[in-house]
Amino acid sequence: EKNYLEVAKMIEKAGASAITIHPRTKIQGYSGKADWDCIKVLKENLSIPVIGNGDVRSKQDADKMFEQVGCDSIMIARGALGNPLIFQKIKGKDVEINKEAKIKMFKEYLKLFEKYNVKEFAQAKMQALYFLKGFQGGAELRNKVSRAINIEEVLAILG
Repeated sequence: EKNYLEVAKMIEKAGASAITIHPRTKIQGYSGKADWDCIKVLKENLSIPVIGNGDVRSKQDADKMFEQVGCDSIMIARGALGNPLIFQKIKGKDVEINKEAKIKMFKEYLKLFEKYNVKEFAQAKMQALYFLKGFQGGAELRNKVSRAINIEEVLAILG
């Protein structure tokens, strides 16, 4: 049941200063297209800022969402996986990254894992697989990383 407007109005009435919506149904899960019209409906019916989410993987997607739905801001989730420069690109910065720089960024990511005492190796490995997409030789590296059993092995694979 799509009751997002009713729920959003209750949230606003309860005192929220903003609201985020990710317009996919439970049945859709991670598949299908996010229904940006839901974001537009909230924007048209609420007085608090509305933050859109769903299917934003590039600056073009972000621009399109702002234009189509008029949301106040955008939240990015899967579009940032292995693509940490997406935020700079959306801000209009012309940034590109090569394989070595991306691996260096991933190693910095691992340092944050260490700093915040994150114990989920599977999460770190999944992030490594995202970071290694889109480069020549990436498939071979991803295959090796997917078989790694600890962070040290991942780091050894990445050199």
